[in-house]
Amino acid sequence: MPTRFIDIDMPEEFVLECLTAEGGWIDWGLYRAEEFERQEDGAYLFAGEGSPLWLRCLRQDGSVIYVIDGGGDPFTYRLVPFPSEKYPGRT
Repeated sequence: MPTRFIDIDMPEEFVLECLTAEGGWIDWGLYRAEEFERQEDGAYLFAGEGSPLWLRCLRQDGSVIYVIDGGGDPFTYRLVPFPSEKYPGRT
């Protein structure tokens, strides 16, 4: 039976941060939830400029999501609302 990935509770607009091997967070990009297309298997696809971004979510703990890539490698991301205290907005 194929895997069905879980729903992601995304802010309307957010900065996607990636957990580094050292335990810190780095900015991956600024996204809008509406830019992601839901796939049949439940994955989310952002096909904007550049390389596509796939979010195949296995678990969500608040703003932190645990995903796998196409090869099954795990990644941890954090969805930080934009604007926010950390990301005050465009100038």
